[in-house]
Amino acid sequence: MKKKIVFITESLYGGGVERILQIILNHFDYNKYDVTLYSVRRDVVRQGYFPKEIKYKYIFDVPKKNYSSFRNLWYKIKNKIKLFVYYHCNPSLFYYLFIREIPNVAIAFIEGYATRIVSGFPNKIKKIAWLHIELDTFHWSDVAYRNRVEERKSYFSMRYIPCVSKEVKKQLDKLYNISNKSVVLYNPIDTGMVKKQAMIKNPLIEERKHDTVRIISIGSLNERKGHIRLLSVSNSLIKEGHNIEIWILGKGEKLEELENYVSMNNIKNKVKFWGFQDNPFNFLYASDIYVCSSYAEGYNTAITEALVLGKPIVSTECSGVKEQLGEHDEWGICVDNSEEGLYNGLKQMLNPEIRDYYKKQAAIRGRDFTLEKSMNEIYQLIES
Repeated sequence: MKKKIVFITESLYGGGVERILQIILNHFDYNKYDVTLYSVRRDVVRQGYFPKEIKYKYIFDVPKKNYSSFRNLWYKIKNKIKLFVYYHCNPSLFYYLFIREIPNVAIAFIEGYATRIVSGFPNKIKKIAWLHIELDTFHWSDVAYRNRVEERKSYFSMRYIPCVSKEVKKQLDKLYNISNKSVVLYNPIDTGMVKKQAMIKNPLIEERKHDTVRIISIGSLNERKGHIRLLSVSNSLIKEGHNIEIWILGKGEKLEELENYVSMNNIKNKVKFWGFQDNPFNFLYASDIYVCSSYAEGYNTAITEALVLGKPIVSTECSGVKEQLGEHDEWGICVDNSEEGLYNGLKQMLNPEIRDYYKKQAAIRGRDFTLEKSMNEIYQLIES
């Protein structure tokens, strides 16, 4: 008989966490497991992103323009009721009113709302909560709880808490003294898919201008990702005469601010905002340097993908980066988490000899990431 697994996530598309979830579910053993996927907000399960074997459900509906006014009003009323119960009642009541699934294992695939919801599942169900961010450095999940005591209680209700890097685990253990439940589980990477999609020709990508160095950043356009300081550093390098082009892939609330910065500093011809791309890998393949300008990370998936494609990398020092690039910059350059550090690292990588060296090193490091090992570790958590 198949073991029943429920995954709860916040959204289905848009960032690194969502891509990792897609990789896991696309390689799950559906001969052994029956999987139901919930998103906090209603979405559309698109073919090619998620396998046909999963069942999809959602918690909060999303009113649409093509719905009748009565239908949208009803959705809004239901959502208000659910929000009231969520914020004013115990998570177990939210579970009994709006979910009522009885799986063998319930998995919150992201901190915050999903973790609080899974904590409300009955204690006879094995509960697992993935943690993708440094809670001490960037504690965004506060918005999902009434207080830190409630968040601590949520984590203590879990059997296991997979942390995507050693630093993420370290900060969680320090914050909530929970080392008996937390484990390090690196994000799985489908290296075959990354390489295959990287080779797909994209008509949007123009021929390279002579001697132009393409610098690419991939991720949600939010405060944590530090895109403004990446643009500031790039502006300085352009003024110094470096022939560079900045590609930024992703969507988010900071887009207008970033576009305004580009316009005010007259670097529109040097910066391209590509938005969210179904296939970011052919953009990554066509670039010369991958940069992570984040203030905080859990484990930057795009860094691993860049290593798989043999791309030189410059990253601010965040959780997981030294685990990916080495303690002494063996596989890429990890810089001080500041604008000055980012400037120095990028300027160093613009040296062709250094860039060629790290291109070779990245390709070597990229061979270390295997999907099979990561999936086996996930199965062990589910079965143990």
